[in-house]
Amino acid sequence: MNQQNSSSAYSEEHSHERLQMIDTLKAPIIQMGRSLGYEVVENHDLGAGPVHVAWIFKPGSESMPDMRLGFTMRNHENFEDLREESPHIQPV
Repeated sequence: MNQQNSSSAYSEEHSHERLQMIDTLKAPIIQMGRSLGYEVVENHDLGAGPVHVAWIFKPGSESMPDMRLGFTMRNHENFEDLREESPHIQPV
């Protein structure tokens, strides 16, 4: 039972650290989008799943829809899963 509590505490701590890392990685993307004049939305689902940051481009013509560019922060484990699905994707 004690090992289960220890495992749960580690999982919570790891989750908290991951959220902090994501917030740190999001900050420059948010700042860059705003400085370029785009509307910036955080933690939003664009239709293909949630994204951490999205820039919304308004092309200036009412006949054209808004364009959205979404950013997700991937950790190493997620990247390995993604690479198995798409072997042409390589780390930067």
